[in-house]
Amino acid sequence: MSRIVIISGTEGEHRIDYSTLAPREINKRIKAYQRQYGSFRKFFHAYDCESSPPEDSVTLVDWESLLAEQKVRKRNMGKPVTGARKRPQKAK
Repeated sequence: MSRIVIISGTEGEHRIDYSTLAPREINKRIKAYQRQYGSFRKFFHAYDCESSPPEDSVTLVDWESLLAEQKVRKRNMGKPVTGARKRPQKAK
């Protein structure tokens, strides 16, 4: 499943497809957020949609999507690709 976030701003629309990002890029962006804000949990609990600046909502959605994509990829590691056929085992 593809995870796409569309951010509309004064400069226009910006689309991010997290399923196409390299694992290295995902880790790099997560670490940048951690250096700036600490843990996601800490940032999430301090976030207030009424008083926080609009940039924080973009940060929240981006960070949350990065973590979700990282989790999906870790969960699917080592599993065969969907629809992959198993080879018949040779009789001994």
